Amino acid sequence: RHLSRQGHEITVFARAVAPEMLAWPGLRFRRVPSLSRPLLFRCLTFWLTASLMLWRLRRQGGMDVIHTNGAVAWPYDLTTCQFCHSAWNRWEPGLASGSRLRHLYHRLYTRLNAWLERRYYASGGMPGEQKTAVPAAGISPTGRPASWRRRPVVVLSPREKTELEGLGLPPDKIVVIPHGLGPEPWEMASCAGECRRELEQEFPASRGKFVFLTAGDLGTNRKGVGTLLEAWARGDRRNRLLLVAGRREGSPFPALAARLGLASSVLFLGLRRDLFSLMAASQAFVLASCYEPFGLVAGEALACGVPVIMPATVGIAGWL
Repeated sequence: RHLSRQGHEITVFARAVAPEMLAWPGLRFRRVPSLSRPLLFRCLTFWLTASLMLWRLRRQGGMDVIHTNGAVAWPYDLTTCQFCHSAWNRWEPGLASGSRLRHLYHRLYTRLNAWLERRYYASGGMPGEQKTAVPAAGISPTGRPASWRRRPVVVLSPREKTELEGLGLPPDKIVVIPHGLGPEPWEMASCAGECRRELEQEFPASRGKFVFLTAGDLGTNRKGVGTLLEAWARGDRRNRLLLVAGRREGSPFPALAARLGLASSVLFLGLRRDLFSLMAASQAFVLASCYEPFGLVAGEALACGVPVIMPATVGIAGWL
């Protein structure tokens, strides 16, 4: 949005974008065709199709800077690492959820992404890429600054920087820039009472209860939802309610909550577009992730004026 307001031309390559982005001046959207399911094939087909589209544009000289979010396409000039699959690969075996086949599928998905990361970050390119020598004057033959030929990687926290250094990435190639927060969560802090009344109207079970909220991907246990439910089952649940926001389809956690006898104290809300309102209406936000490079949702909850319960290993904790 900032680049758009500054008058730059921006082309977004993605499967879909938020409708409001299409109205930003100077922004064009190029849809990247890819399979929708399963996730493994979706990522593979997206990588292949997006890489072909970017390669053609780069050959035509149609892009000054190509910025990617992780190892999602090649070529690129700058990438932001939102998640280190190589680090997650060390955690995932002990956090299996669902069937054995589902667990094996997620392991394969993680290992494929970890391999791509090593090619992107540690070696600085993909197999067969032609390297370009950079003159001592600091300008590459393409006219870009020489430092860009080194393909810097932006990470979100010091912890993530350490993880990429463990892959062999030189420390001076890694730039730590945390996520920022927009104005919306800060504005919600001033209308918590109204948000609470709306919550109680939609979910009468929340009336008179101390409400905890958690949100995130419910497809695996990376967000610690399974661990949280097991702890919730062992605790005192009188006058307490846990709200879980996230896609229910394909998630093993509604069934786990039922097996643990939590139907009266845990509500699965599905995907929500009013997450900031839910945060402001809650008494506490829980982020139980075992691996979280940053944890933007925790910062958003704090901005909404809600205390956050999370482990010290969450990346954002290093900034608090």
